[in-house]
Amino acid sequence: MNFQSKEIRLNLISLIGSLTLFLATAGVGLTIDSIALLVASSAHLVDVITRIFYHRVIVTLDREPNDRYQFGFSKYEPLTAFLSGVLILALCAAGVKYAIQDIIHPEEVKSYQAGVYLAVMTMVISFILVPVLRKASQRFHSMILEVNAVGWFNDGLSSLGIAVGFLLAWQFSHLGQNRWAAYVDPMMSLVLAGFLVVEPIRIVRFSMEDLLDVNPGGLTISEARELAERVRKEFNLSAIRRLRLRRAGRRIFLEVGFTTKPEMPIKETARLNQRIAELSKEIFQRADVTVCFSCQKAKSE
Repeated sequence: MNFQSKEIRLNLISLIGSLTLFLATAGVGLTIDSIALLVASSAHLVDVITRIFYHRVIVTLDREPNDRYQFGFSKYEPLTAFLSGVLILALCAAGVKYAIQDIIHPEEVKSYQAGVYLAVMTMVISFILVPVLRKASQRFHSMILEVNAVGWFNDGLSSLGIAVGFLLAWQFSHLGQNRWAAYVDPMMSLVLAGFLVVEPIRIVRFSMEDLLDVNPGGLTISEARELAERVRKEFNLSAIRRLRLRRAGRRIFLEVGFTTKPEMPIKETARLNQRIAELSKEIFQRADVTVCFSCQKAKSE
């Protein structure tokens, strides 16, 4: 089984898990009238939608460029991540609105036990999937699986908070403090929205950088400079005239310009092109390389 098939399978497992939790959380949330569970179910619904898109992204990424998409399909990945982040931010805003309404008009949840059982089930599923997806994301250099892993980790932590909140409300109700118990659910919704909003902001920022062709910087630019210098020395070139980088999801686009001697044969430039393409793929896994040359001006006698 190749990397793409494994990535599709893991994304499908995430999709099935998200769909199961969405149906369970939405059903229990509506049954016991819990705004916290309805916010959580909305997050699961966003996961279902984005993981359907992720499937399309995975099968499209490695397609050859065509007349319409002349630079390939690599930006589908950051675009999907960006839309996922925006959807989660929108549902967090809606969750805050309904939580405030419930604080103004408190209403006690009908069954705290059901909420606790559901939260524990979500935690178990989430924390089983997180290490599997993280390991695979590092192996495949997959932003999609990395975002999936982060999503499941957040689901696990938020479910832990929900379980603690329902246990607290259950205790208040058992002690006859029904009014205090009624405030726990909307307060959990506010905390949950505040927790969920952190990671989408990061995802939106990083995916926006990819969409705007921001230089990836850091280790990536250092590796690209070392690669260009290595090739310059290997082929005895005069200088590196240009080095530009951009990232789109897991694919790196590298443009290198060299200053060459006028007598450099065409066969040598073709060999140089092949060599730098090979080295780039070793370092960056998925890389599109453009190499250009300018002749060194001869010194006037």
